[in-house]
Amino acid sequence: MAKSLNLNTDVDDKTFDKKSALEWIATIEGEGASVREQDIYPLLNKWIWDNDITDVVDIGSGQGVCSSKIPVDTVYTGVEPSEFLLGRAKLHYPDANFLRGSAYELPLPSSSVTGAFSIAVWHLLSDSERAAHELSRVLKPGGHYFIVTADPQHPAWKQTPDHIFLRSETELNAVWFKHRLKTTRMGAFRSFWYFEGRKV
Repeated sequence: MAKSLNLNTDVDDKTFDKKSALEWIATIEGEGASVREQDIYPLLNKWIWDNDITDVVDIGSGQGVCSSKIPVDTVYTGVEPSEFLLGRAKLHYPDANFLRGSAYELPLPSSSVTGAFSIAVWHLLSDSERAAHELSRVLKPGGHYFIVTADPQHPAWKQTPDHIFLRSETELNAVWFKHRLKTTRMGAFRSFWYFEGRKV
């Protein structure tokens, strides 16, 4: 039986209290928003279109912005550990579905979605093994994933805070492969990598 989740301590390795949540909101809705519009959302939409994804789970959905950036005919579910961010998501995007949970314990049935994505969350997770297991569990056979995470080779990460976990391409692919997840494409932009793959 799975250990019950303490959403205040083991969601990830940065406690998303209200102060942290407000910092995140400022990043996503402030000047950084235009950068996301230029590089992340086009990649996300291309991934959805290229793979004929009909339903997605957004792992670490924050205040729900991605729910408004994907094709309207894609069924969206956002999963977020922070009560504060979850409340904001439900307020600003009432037509989207948001659930409380984490990358370590997704509140979805096994083999239930054709696509799963995570933007700027994976490098906050200390236990990539557990997160990979959950990612694989919720994907249908042949389902696709799209993960944006820190590029450890980029100079921006030289002064790495304690809550950031930098992993090499080899480490990431090894843990995903162990859970029947195979990377089919990767790329880089700014200080991030993106990985596209599928459940095999």
